[in-house]
Amino acid sequence: MHFHFNHALDHGVKPGEISEIITHLAFYSGWANARPAVGVAKDVFAHHKIGADQLPAASPLLLPLDNAAEAKRATTVEQQFGTVAPGIVQYSTDVLFRAL
Repeated sequence: MHFHFNHALDHGVKPGEISEIITHLAFYSGWANARPAVGVAKDVFAHHKIGADQLPAASPLLLPLDNAAEAKRATTVEQQFGTVAPGIVQYSTDVLFRAL
């Protein structure tokens, strides 16, 4: 990957585009497959003197929370896991589906 990232940067690919490719890799092939690419990109970016300030900032547009769907999800999780794994119920509410 070092060769390919260096070659891409030398031929006009922007650092943000490489960053976006790694993000897609994570979602489509799994975080475990993307993680090594992050380390390689970090090394290549350092070699090219590309700092974090040269990468696009994350500014996602969040979808509005559907309160009815959230209530149904919470009820379903509680019914399926509440008696056997209350920690799962708490984790799903506090971490996985936390309202921002």
